[in-house]
Amino acid sequence: LRQGDAAKGISAAAHVAAVTFGLDPRGLLPVARSHAELITGGLAIFLEANIAADTSLLSTIPTGSFVGIVLTMLPWLLSGGALHLHHGFDPDTFATQCRSLKDGVVVLPQALLSPLATAALPPDEIQSIIALWRAPERLALAKPWEGATPVVDVTSFGEIGLVAARRGADGLPVPLTHGVSSAPRQTAGAITVIETARSASGTLALRGPTVPRHAFPPGAERGQDPHLAPDPAGYVDTGFACRIERAAETLTVTAPPSGTIAIGGYRFLQSEVDALIAQID
Repeated sequence: LRQGDAAKGISAAAHVAAVTFGLDPRGLLPVARSHAELITGGLAIFLEANIAADTSLLSTIPTGSFVGIVLTMLPWLLSGGALHLHHGFDPDTFATQCRSLKDGVVVLPQALLSPLATAALPPDEIQSIIALWRAPERLALAKPWEGATPVVDVTSFGEIGLVAARRGADGLPVPLTHGVSSAPRQTAGAITVIETARSASGTLALRGPTVPRHAFPPGAERGQDPHLAPDPAGYVDTGFACRIERAAETLTVTAPPSGTIAIGGYRFLQSEVDALIAQID
């Protein structure tokens, strides 16, 4: 504990553990994460994917973001198994790594689900697949998964938060819940992970134990630089447009944050991309 924190009742778990960078319409947005937020995010994945003790994990996701840390580092630490990393992408090497897992878990971008289904890997070599969606607006367009291996979809909303949900018998991703999401879902004693709401401007807002609560660095809210700005109720606006499906009490993400463009799993300001292209002869 830092000096004086014990007397104030501040737990070491509330200290900043990592700082990652998201994208705000004004530019890069620093986001601080506590130990507790990282652990809760990792535990949500761990529980929803039903990862067993000593399970080997193969991840293709870089660890330079909140979702990268939570999908790669935390399940490995919670399970106590071996961590295998795959950089770039080489199909043959990836297939060899999958076959060496021996009932392990594979973490990959959702775009690799279809190729993996046709790769003829025996299902008993993979315990489960965790598919990362960096573009939540594409979730509603997903095709059914017909493989034997269970799939857990992780929908990422930049550096603000994520939602994990295991696919059902129809093989389709589970829609986002409007309200409280727990892990593992529909299970007695499940932990609350995140709460969703639609803002007055029609965008998705998040709050809960995995969502950052404070601007960084301390005092940034008094300056002009981009910073995290929760509303009075604790919700943080993700910028993703959404609509509420009233009958099912679910949310559908319809568009990415205004003024941004996604390239290779990363988001950039459209204005900056246009400026770079304009310089090309």
